[in-house]
Amino acid sequence: MTIRRPTLLLATVTLCLLWTAATSAKEPSPGEQAIDYRHSLYDVLAWNWMPLTKMAKGDAPYDKDRFATLANRVAYLSPLLTEAFPNGSYIAKKTDAKPIIWEQRAEFDGLLNKLATRTAALSETAKSGDLSKIRPAVQAVGEACKECHKKFKED
Repeated sequence: MTIRRPTLLLATVTLCLLWTAATSAKEPSPGEQAIDYRHSLYDVLAWNWMPLTKMAKGDAPYDKDRFATLANRVAYLSPLLTEAFPNGSYIAKKTDAKPIIWEQRAEFDGLLNKLATRTAALSETAKSGDLSKIRPAVQAVGEACKECHKKFKED
């Protein structure tokens, strides 16, 4: 089977156009990259946090080892949030973060630090395996989340 020159030429031109389009695609801005990063962090946090709350509430069977693993992950991930809100990373309609974050940065950072402190405490408490001690620690983390969301996150 032979390929005719016009077919080969058309295929070559098509491949060149596709390659040009792919390589000239606009790279995300640093602000967009930060938004993607923090969305990813929050997704991973939620993935690990939700089973913790279900176990603490009795909506899922309590597994001491799994709970401790999840609590360790949440404690590790929470401090990473402080780097996920750099200046220039508010882009309307691409983030649920309110622009007030960058106007009241000290208060926002204080709330992120509170979250990190409480998740670290939860991780330590989880080692005991004692649900009567774990439940208040879970509640304290949840309150830190709500406090920040109330002021700094769009509904």
